[in-house]
Amino acid sequence: GVWCFSVANVGWMQKKAAAALFATPPESSYEEAESFFLKAEQGTYKFVENRIMLGDAYAAMRRPADARAWYRKAAELPSESK
Repeated sequence: GVWCFSVANVGWMQKKAAAALFATPPESSYEEAESFFLKAEQGTYKFVENRIMLGDAYAAMRRPADARAWYRKAAELPSESK
C-alpha cells in the first residue's frame, strides 16, 4: 500500500523525469493503495501506521469523513509502550 500511495503521490514534474529515465514509469493510484491498506486491516494485527496511511489515502481522494474515521481508529489503538 505504501508503494502505491507513494507512486500515486508523485507530482507532474517527477513523472516527466521518470518517463525520461524509464521506458514505462511505474503507475498506481490512491484507490489501489486503499485496497492494500484495507486488506492489511483484515489481518490479525492492527497497526497504527496502516490506519494513518488509510486516512492519508482518503484525504488524497478528497474523502475527509473517511479520512477522519481512520485517523480516529489509529488514535484508538492501544499503546505498545511501557
